[in-house]
Amino acid sequence: AAAAFLAAVMGCFFAGGLIQAYQDTLAGVPLDRFMTSCRRWFPRFVWLFLLSLPLYWLAHRLVNRHLTAWTDTLFEKVEDERLGLAISLGRAVLFLFFFDMITLMADYARVHAIVRSDRSMLASLTSGIRFMLKHPLEVCSLEAGALGMQVLALVLYLPVDAFFPRNSAGGLAAGLIAGQAYLVVRLFLRESSRAGQVALYRGALKDSM
Repeated sequence: AAAAFLAAVMGCFFAGGLIQAYQDTLAGVPLDRFMTSCRRWFPRFVWLFLLSLPLYWLAHRLVNRHLTAWTDTLFEKVEDERLGLAISLGRAVLFLFFFDMITLMADYARVHAIVRSDRSMLASLTSGIRFMLKHPLEVCSLEAGALGMQVLALVLYLPVDAFFPRNSAGGLAAGLIAGQAYLVVRLFLRESSRAGQVALYRGALKDSM
């Protein structure tokens, strides 16, 4: 939990500089401008994160409490274990879907705040939700592509990681290097997705003018 909270805080800090860089079309943003954008947007993005917490809590209550209670009653009437497993997996997938959608709302709220220079995080969150509702196909296609690339990177990494033995110093070093390379690839894919979000939002904004 502490690591997840620290990752969320770090994300709030660096998001401002990264989105500003994508907003400037990656035109060589100087380090001082990058850090200034990080410091400028950090307290606002922390507030945005706090605003999104009730949505995560609502998704948790809806799926992991109310839906779980209903499916537990349903399990009493299910005799096929495969059907029961499918129901459990469906519930988990539904929760992950809600979780990802709320995260996307916050992502597009950040993009809106920087692209439109909107200092109100509540208005930005509302605009992020409105944007997703207006462009569901484009948003979901971009997110599906990003998730697909993350899964592909994991599938390619697992056999590489299993290839190196852990009973020697060389194997440990090679496994560590492979793990770090995988993290770098994941970071690159995640930031490519963030750049795609900025491009998608700017393109929609240009079309609406």
